[in-house]
Amino acid sequence: MGGGSPGGAATAAASAIVTTQGASASATATAFGGNGGDGSSSGFAGGTGPGATGAGATGTASTHALAGGATSSFAATGGNGGNGLSGATPGDGGAITLGNAVDGSAQGGALTLKQTAVGGSGGTSSSTTAGGTGGGATSTLAFADRSASSLSLTVNATGGNGGANFLGGAPGVGGNATAQATLSASAPATVTAVATGGSVGAVTGGINIVRAPGKAPVAGSANATASINNVSGNQTVATATATGSSGLAQADASSKAGIISQLHTIVTAPVATTASEQSQSSVGGVAPAYNLVAGYQAAAFATGLPSTADVNTALGSSSNVRSAITALNVFGLVETGAAAPTGISGMQTFTASTDIHFLPGSLAAGQHLQLGLLNPSLVGGGFQSMKFEVDEQGSPIITQTFTDAATATAYFTDHALDLGAPTATGSTGTDITIDYSVTSSSNQTFQSELVIAGVPQPATAVSLLLGASLLGVRRMRRVRT
Repeated sequence: MGGGSPGGAATAAASAIVTTQGASASATATAFGGNGGDGSSSGFAGGTGPGATGAGATGTASTHALAGGATSSFAATGGNGGNGLSGATPGDGGAITLGNAVDGSAQGGALTLKQTAVGGSGGTSSSTTAGGTGGGATSTLAFADRSASSLSLTVNATGGNGGANFLGGAPGVGGNATAQATLSASAPATVTAVATGGSVGAVTGGINIVRAPGKAPVAGSANATASINNVSGNQTVATATATGSSGLAQADASSKAGIISQLHTIVTAPVATTASEQSQSSVGGVAPAYNLVAGYQAAAFATGLPSTADVNTALGSSSNVRSAITALNVFGLVETGAAAPTGISGMQTFTASTDIHFLPGSLAAGQHLQLGLLNPSLVGGGFQSMKFEVDEQGSPIITQTFTDAATATAYFTDHALDLGAPTATGSTGTDITIDYSVTSSSNQTFQSELVIAGVPQPATAVSLLLGASLLGVRRMRRVRT
């Protein structure tokens, strides 16, 4: 009878280098921390899984290919906490912290990087002492590439489950999870961050629940952040998914090309159960299908300099917006939405923001910017409250707050808004930011589309027509002469 010993740490590494033109390379490594030993009898503790400070399991995976695909994958799992037998205190699961554990290059080929951290489970309890706490998991990856033809980054973090209690005592607390993925690229790219908090340990047998200090039976929190910056106009897709008792999911994507120096979308959603968010950005690409917005708690898809076909699809039969703009002068098409997940208690606030920044001098003199609001869709009343704001150079020029679906539906249906002439001068380009903040309860959904376009001012249009008329008169006089 006595306390258990801590498990041993683990390290793993894998690498692959391929120099044959067009050949693919792949490297995969996994590491598992050792489990803590069991404790026996009251007053003793089970061994804590290794890596309480993140050293339980570490390693790297690296691949390099020439004109071929390359894949790097690394996963680390913390050891489980030792069990508490005959009244002994269970051990906690081993925590895992990974930072930039994968690397690779694929000149002219597709590059895939995947990094996974999993916390160990807490040890079980066979007394009224609470089960062991699940190990935390943190996985962060920041990467930059300019040579691959396409990129895919996936970062996972899963907190360890709380230890079970077999005598009716408090179960173990689930481990927290944090996943963060950041990419800078020039090729089409996707970034995915998934964080899952550990679950609460099971409780079986007995009826006397004793909750030790700091051992309240809750699932772990989850925070997921996916961010991508594309230095060209290629398609960028950032997706963040978080599942836990609390936390935040955030996704942002940006791109640039032509007169647009930045097209940036960012969405956030709180975590009560599961929150999944997606941001997309491209300049000159194909606009995503509008119905895809409905699959996320918060979404913002922005297409700069969209095709006439995509603009016409969005405009449909919206006569007011059609008469205010021309499809040939549309600078941006934005699809956005917010949806509260089913089963949440209370209300949650979701945000979606799109920022479009124009190069200095890129907008023609004597034109107004027009915003066209289109195609609102609401489910379950849409929201409890919503704020819609348009800023120019960081200052609000339109602010609307809604508390009922009917008013919002009317406002966002075939509504043309004149934003006026751009105020930026000199070396400062015009910056327009469009923000949605939606507060919703269970199973409420709101989504809409909008276009931003440049149109001549009435006086400018008349001057152009007058100039054309005078030119025609002069040509007729020359012919008669």
